[in-house]
Amino acid sequence: MSPSKDKLTVIDAPLDPDEREPRVLEKIQHAQNNYRDLPYTNPCQGVLSNLSRPIKPLHLEVEPWLLPAPPLEYLFMVSVANYVSFIDSGGCREYADQLAQLVHSILPHKPLTIGVDHTLTGGPVQAISEEVDPSELTLIVLDCHLDAIPTSIRLGLIHYDLETNPNTIFDPHDPYIYNRAESYNPESFLLYLLEEGIVYPENTFIVGVADYPPRTAMQMEDERVKRYVDHYLGIIEKGVHLLRKEDIAKHKDKLLSLKNDVSTRYVYISIDLDVGANATLYGVRHSDRTGLTLRDLRAVVDSLIALFKDGRELMGLDLMEIDIYRAGLTYHGRQDRTYQIAAEIASRFADFLS
Repeated sequence: MSPSKDKLTVIDAPLDPDEREPRVLEKIQHAQNNYRDLPYTNPCQGVLSNLSRPIKPLHLEVEPWLLPAPPLEYLFMVSVANYVSFIDSGGCREYADQLAQLVHSILPHKPLTIGVDHTLTGGPVQAISEEVDPSELTLIVLDCHLDAIPTSIRLGLIHYDLETNPNTIFDPHDPYIYNRAESYNPESFLLYLLEEGIVYPENTFIVGVADYPPRTAMQMEDERVKRYVDHYLGIIEKGVHLLRKEDIAKHKDKLLSLKNDVSTRYVYISIDLDVGANATLYGVRHSDRTGLTLRDLRAVVDSLIALFKDGRELMGLDLMEIDIYRAGLTYHGRQDRTYQIAAEIASRFADFLS
């Protein structure tokens, strides 16, 4: 990957407003230890250090307390309450809009965004959608999850779990699982892009999905579960294409059909690295599912590269949800390779971003 020859511009996007209490406490503990146990305190730095040539990225300016590794002097801001307030008041959307402006400023150079919060994907996608006819833009998302679920529906599932699961991980006394505002957040942002016409359902592909509702959920009579299932299936009925994890592993022909299913000239690819969680890598914020093996992940990348060899134009790429507190550490006697795998993916697509 050579920065001297290309129209590729790397953007460092380190927004990380993770509201989960264990993660908040983890940040505080590491800050008090000066982050000395971590290979990198910035995920973009970790990925770029594994490329063959040095690249100087542009930076999305992020308030210090919202960084993956907040400075010690900003720890007074690092709390569950503050992160919840930030998310519920539309903070993630504001940063996505700022990133959209940054991408507008570099066009026709093409963005490779590396960061944490997946909501930021909305920024480059919006900027590119405004640059080309949105009907001519395909969005391909590699992700274990369908990030198009409203907050109220997610909370309904949490409340159902509290009532029915004796081993629930949720706390009924947690005030932040009640009366939350609908917001643009990591679990819902794709819904906003679809509803606002930034991308069209028929031109949206989610690859590697591992949270498709099981048959048992589809048979439940509880209204909260039914609402979730109906919403999830409704997204598909509107035209969004889902390629489930098990389909990739068992039916390689479905990968090959991607080349025929993508009908637009322009393509944007967003990779939530949890698409390989617990199977290929561990350095991601959400590891509640088991994602693709490295072999299957590479097969997906191969199928996407075939699109661009066939004449489509790659307009941008992002690599998101990297967790600095897990990436590069040792698990089960092996060093995690999140940074290396992200760099490999970036390198594979680099020529098509030039």
